Amino acid sequence: MLVPMPTWKPEQLGEHTWLLATGVNVGLWEGPDGAVLIDSGGDKEAGRQIRQALDEHGWTLRLIVNTHSNADHVGGNAYLQKQTGCRVAATRLESAFITDPVLEPSFLWGALPFRELRGKFLEAKPSAVALILP
Repeated sequence: MLVPMPTWKPEQLGEHTWLLATGVNVGLWEGPDGAVLIDSGGDKEAGRQIRQALDEHGWTLRLIVNTHSNADHVGGNAYLQKQTGCRVAATRLESAFITDPVLEPSFLWGALPFRELRGKFLEAKPSAVALILP
């Protein structure tokens, strides 16, 4: 039986700062040119829920800043990029894992991972990193 995912309601933390408690906390900063996400949740469904929350508040997503490349933090990137055209920012090293997600299970296994290591919990959908952070 499939359990429906809860709808995430943004919790306001400051004047322009919000939290989406998605299992992995996703931050949101509401700026004059649009919204900036800090991480994007674990998968396409997280991306859908984030997009729904953005739409409900009338926020336009312009940038996702990924804190690191673990699949539970970048899993919503590809969906959100496709839906909104937003850019993704990450450090140079993390951008390699975000752009080519097979690297994460490969590093854990030490070689090209077998099928069981290539699920969404270790290998997110690839997304393009447009902005390299220092």
